[in-house]
Amino acid sequence: MPAFWRALAFEAMHLSPVFWCFQQALRVCHLIASIPAAAVLADKGYDAQERVVEPLLRQGKQVVIPSEIEGYPVTAIGFSAFGRQDIETVVIPDTVTVIEEYAFGDCLYLSEIHFGSGLITIEDNAFYGCVSLKNLELPKGLQSIGECAFSACIGLKQVFIPNSIEHWRQSAFMSDTALTTILFEEGTKTIGGWATFHACYS
Repeated sequence: MPAFWRALAFEAMHLSPVFWCFQQALRVCHLIASIPAAAVLADKGYDAQERVVEPLLRQGKQVVIPSEIEGYPVTAIGFSAFGRQDIETVVIPDTVTVIEEYAFGDCLYLSEIHFGSGLITIEDNAFYGCVSLKNLELPKGLQSIGECAFSACIGLKQVFIPNSIEHWRQSAFMSDTALTTILFEEGTKTIGGWATFHACYS
């Protein structure tokens, strides 16, 4: 059951400095009036999507995610925040440490990703099906790549993988059928998990 199920007279919530709005957490809170400063760009249909994500999308094909919102640092990009949008370029600030599941899933026109230096975790399916992506340079300092994080990116040809990655979930680059070049930084100790590059036929 959602955390705030049928909180019908709920008017305000103050969760600073970090606001996490998980899927269905605020379901049926009909009278909620304000949730200040989404430090996590979060689920569709809720306050962060309407006040933060949608205005960014209206800027055009390039999305530049701000490093702070109303004085709070943006530390994560939430579940499906930009999924299935027709964006072409995304710029992620150094303050973001985690990109959550499906955050950019099925963004069919996404061809450029500029990661910030503070990124630690890319969760499952975060960039699944980004078929226009051709070159990918993962940031130094990244520690964890989720299951199918970049799977079915069928246009992806080259990947740079830093030596900081310690945790690989399965199938991270599965079915990237155009992938021909994988550059591992010198000093890399861990290379992939189960079926990491499965069905990369090129």
